[in-house]
Amino acid sequence: MAILQKYLGELVGKDIVLVMGDGQAFKGKLSAFDDENIMLTDVMESRAADARWREALVTVPSTGFEGVGGSGIMIGDSGTSMLKLTTVILRIRHVSRIWLWKPETPEGF
Repeated sequence: MAILQKYLGELVGKDIVLVMGDGQAFKGKLSAFDDENIMLTDVMESRAADARWREALVTVPSTGFEGVGGSGIMIGDSGTSMLKLTTVILRIRHVSRIWLWKPETPEGF
């Protein structure tokens, strides 16, 4: 675990991407970690194959309705598979990949 601890220590406060063993992906700011858990804040969750990190989309199970809320977040049955979450705590043993998030184009452009 020493290699992972050293690597994560250098990433605290930075945006990272974690992909879990089941293919679920999380992009967020690394807030804290210990030998068993990783805490991310300001998180986007998606299936790794569906990740479009610049959009804050939430699927709500309602048939035939699609709209945009006041904050620009899509709501309704839009076929999206992303969630925007405040804080997530993940078990390290279920993580399959970790990397620093460095978009080619800064978010918002």
